[in-house]
Amino acid sequence: MNNLKKLREERNIKQLEVANYLKITYQGYSKIEANIKNARGSNLIKIANFFNVSVDYLLELTDDPIPLHRNQKKSSRLNNSIELKADEKELLVEILQKILKI
Repeated sequence: MNNLKKLREERNIKQLEVANYLKITYQGYSKIEANIKNARGSNLIKIANFFNVSVDYLLELTDDPIPLHRNQKKSSRLNNSIELKADEKELLVEILQKILKI
């Protein structure tokens, strides 16, 4: 997740600050940022919220860091969206991460 390191450095935030926010070890966060370890779905969402960017941006699926719900150019896809429970969102993120590895 190259965008993750870029975001953190642009904002002059230390890895330890993000790790504390996520309630994980410094080493654990460092491994996420270095792409040695994948962030759990819930942590991925927390990281996106911390930096106020989309999960897609963190996963480098888009170059647009603005979360879709805050983007001025809202897509018609929002009208067809479904609401997911927190555990369903986490599972979906985990599945997407596995797909990206293939």
